[in-house]
Amino acid sequence: MIRATLYLPRYDWTIFAYVAVHRYYRDEILDRMIELGADEQTLVRANTNLSSGTLNNGLTFSNGRMRSTVWVVELTSSAGEFFNSVVHEIRHLQQHIANEFGI
Repeated sequence: MIRATLYLPRYDWTIFAYVAVHRYYRDEILDRMIELGADEQTLVRANTNLSSGTLNNGLTFSNGRMRSTVWVVELTSSAGEFFNSVVHEIRHLQQHIANEFGI
């Protein structure tokens, strides 16, 4: 798994990114989501997703008030699926930031 913390100074937004995630790292990701204020329903859905072991999944959870996001791309079945998952989750991230700033 690759972890990175990214910062977007223009929006004062922090992204906690996890790439090539295996279910082994589920608790670490869920703990970060708890830190960012994820509600129980969101945590249950994320836990189910992260525990499934299914390839080509991802998730994006943001707290606009905290200007922070947990961004996850799980293991993928091919380079093409990896690209597709990254683009899909980036789109969610873009939408979360745009909604927060009324863009």
